[in-house]
Amino acid sequence: MSGKLLSSLYFLVGALNIIPIIGVMGADRLEALYGVSLTDAAALLMMQHRAVLLAIVGGLLVVASFKRALRPAAAICGFISMLSFMMLYWAGSSGGHSGDISSLAGIYQADAAGVAILTAACIWGFVQRKRESR
Repeated sequence: MSGKLLSSLYFLVGALNIIPIIGVMGADRLEALYGVSLTDAAALLMMQHRAVLLAIVGGLLVVASFKRALRPAAAICGFISMLSFMMLYWAGSSGGHSGDISSLAGIYQADAAGVAILTAACIWGFVQRKRESR
């Protein structure tokens, strides 16, 4: 049972990171996801690229839910992705950006949840490996 739960945690974090892939469908999808207006073509392209990159991270986490050997690499990628956004958001909300970024608070919260779940998965996996090595 514990192996299935561990796999489910990786799968859940992966799914959370895959969701933004719908942003490649255009500005209206990205605006609905992030609550921002994308009128600049370059900004739209960058946000669509971000959606693809997040899907790659999410896809790796989903595959890692089935392939145990990929879990360390997937966890590192997931942590870097989510924590980097959280740090940038925190810096921006502390006066590091000239504009209002409060519309991204939901993304911050989703990443915080993802980090918590991934941390639990890593700890659970470590404990599980220690038990198996006895």
